[in-house]
Amino acid sequence: MSYLAGDPLPVDDFYWQNYTMTMSSTGTAMSIGNSTVVSRYLRLGQLVIVKVNVTIGTTFTAGTGVYLFSLPFAPVDVPIGSGYLFDTGTALYSVSVAQAGSQVVQLVYQNNQVGSGTPFTPTSGDEFNFVAVCAVA
Repeated sequence: MSYLAGDPLPVDDFYWQNYTMTMSSTGTAMSIGNSTVVSRYLRLGQLVIVKVNVTIGTTFTAGTGVYLFSLPFAPVDVPIGSGYLFDTGTALYSVSVAQAGSQVVQLVYQNNQVGSGTPFTPTSGDEFNFVAVCAVA
């Protein structure tokens, strides 16, 4: 469906789409194992809103380095966003979303890149949650 500049966009045409988010690390390989991943996006013209929830499973392997999360589209502008990490029974951490490559983002906690051991090493039941907004072509 195409629209002319200045035409109102009909809200009924927009709905959340699932996409396959991949999670990787910059050091030794991590494995998402049997973790539950819910990754969706909503595209409104050139604006994309991405929601990701990863609940760590029993076969998750932490690896080393910074954790990276794929986006459904390559942004033409720097993605912005926020979220939280849930260390089950211990703490809840507020994080920011930062661009880490052409189609991947990373999470940042108190000026530190989130990864294995920062701010905690993920174990079964822990969660990574974030929303990112970016412009696309």
